[in-house]
Amino acid sequence: MNIKVFSFNIRMDNSGDGINYQPNRFSRIKELIDNEQPDIIGFQETREMARKWLNETLKDYTILGCGRLKGFTGEGVTLAFKRDKFDVVNFETEWLSLEPKVPESTYGGDQSSCPRVLQTALLVPRDGSEPFIFANVHLDHQGVDARKLGAMQTMQKILAQPYKFILTGDFNAKPDDGSIALIRDCKVRNIKDITENLGGTFHDWGRKEEPSKIDYIFTDFEKYENVHIIEDTHPEGVYYTDHYIISAEIEI
Repeated sequence: MNIKVFSFNIRMDNSGDGINYQPNRFSRIKELIDNEQPDIIGFQETREMARKWLNETLKDYTILGCGRLKGFTGEGVTLAFKRDKFDVVNFETEWLSLEPKVPESTYGGDQSSCPRVLQTALLVPRDGSEPFIFANVHLDHQGVDARKLGAMQTMQKILAQPYKFILTGDFNAKPDDGSIALIRDCKVRNIKDITENLGGTFHDWGRKEEPSKIDYIFTDFEKYENVHIIEDTHPEGVYYTDHYIISAEIEI
């Protein structure tokens, strides 16, 4: 079974984005998903507005996720997967901290004021293919140590289970960052950064001449193809988001 995977930082609802305020982008995002038909999507920067819209709009998908603050509100990450293709065995949200079950907890130290969350789901394909872990994360934008600890916690969570995995995310880290090396150079599994040949992904609404490579898809499945950045023609200045969306096909 080949599945199409998106890693998609949807950019939170910020009215300061002007023409690219999130509600102005929803119709383009829906058109893209309708046309591309990804099987699983890892969204980052979802807040209440986006979670409500995803649940109301993507009728063919199971949508899972919550906010990172106390009361499970505010920004978080979200998993979406085709409801007719996968059953979910379990789903977990944990905070990247020394107290992973405590909402709004952080590592402290050099971490920003933003709590960070990891989501994992064990999915069973309905065609009889092997179960796999679908994980999605958004690492800290400020703390070098916080990113390394977040990457380590993410991989410990994934590798503690005897299943292959697909990990999407905004890692806020360039390819030479220590947090990326922690994942890429893991000796326990043969983990691949299938996006290693892609260019930059964070373009800041087209303002960056050289977009920064901070979005990734990692997996220990052996076969994959058609890994690419989704072209964004931004008609009348309206983008999908301020990151390029990554798409890949992975054989499971």
